[in-house]
Amino acid sequence: MPFKQMENVTAFIQACRKLGVLEKDVFSTVDLFEAKNITSVQRCIFNLGSVIRRTAPEFPGPFLGVAQNAKVGDSKRQSQVLTQYTGLRQDVQEELRTGHNVRVAGQPP
Repeated sequence: MPFKQMENVTAFIQACRKLGVLEKDVFSTVDLFEAKNITSVQRCIFNLGSVIRRTAPEFPGPFLGVAQNAKVGDSKRQSQVLTQYTGLRQDVQEELRTGHNVRVAGQPP
């Protein structure tokens, strides 16, 4: 039974994302199921009530919250393969590759 309840919560979260609730406003399953962060659950429900007016105009109501008319979108940063040297600014990465401005501890500059 608990597994099915968690599946239902996960389905609700996925529906919120599809309807346009921003990722920052979506709670995680344990927030509700284990009552870890009820405030984030409430925030998600209020944001769903606001976003639904724009993303599902055929829904007649009732509505919860104020309509969100601003268009804000989440975007994922470009993924990269991680190595020992990735994740650094490009100029720092180039200095490491060429050895320019690189000092070794215990040796004179």
